[in-house]
Amino acid sequence: MEQQNINTEEITNTANETNEAAVVVSKEDLIWNGKLADLEEWQIARQNLDNWLDEAEKGSFGSFFESKNQRTAPFSYQNLAIICHTSSGYIGDKVKKAKENGMKAALDTKEEYNERLTLVNMILDCLAPNLAEERAKREAARAAVIGEWNSRVNSVLSAVSSILETWQEFDIPCDLTSVRKIHAKYKDKENGLNIIATLAETILNSEEIKTLESELGLSDGQLCDYWMDENALNNPPESMFENV
Repeated sequence: MEQQNINTEEITNTANETNEAAVVVSKEDLIWNGKLADLEEWQIARQNLDNWLDEAEKGSFGSFFESKNQRTAPFSYQNLAIICHTSSGYIGDKVKKAKENGMKAALDTKEEYNERLTLVNMILDCLAPNLAEERAKREAARAAVIGEWNSRVNSVLSAVSSILETWQEFDIPCDLTSVRKIHAKYKDKENGLNIIATLAETILNSEEIKTLESELGLSDGQLCDYWMDENALNNPPESMFENV
């Protein structure tokens, strides 16, 4: 019975040691399976790359892509490969194809072959192969911003026109007192300040506008920033394009 207990204890100890060994992870496994952004070495490498690009942007297109040895390559395949996340060999294949197409196009059009232009166009195409798509997206985004702005302008102009027509119909004076009353009605509405500003700029003199600005807690001339007319159409403030 004693021998059996000893054997059982040995088996238990062996099992515990095996489990402990199983949870030990090697340094290389920790790195390999860990988050890349958590590695200090990666952060330093990335910062060095950012610094390299920042420095490159201070110079010209030609200085960045110039070849250190014209006999081996007409421009720096390596720099372009780094930017495009590809290999120098792939860039070399692109150059060969671009030259072939360029020479063929020159023969077809009976024009002189321009190798530098061919290479420049090839580099630009490698830098942004989806340029047309990206431009289309930006233009669509800009058009959406302009459409939103024009809708706002038309809404303001329509509201001002409606107010003036109502005043005329009911013989309400177009003066500061009337504008104050309209402000009380429109101050919490969408585009309310634009409506008040546009109305004020339309019917009040400069002194009355200054008085209104003071009452609204605006600085001198600030009300003009909210004024709209037909010239505002298709001319949204640049701030609206910040994320486009």
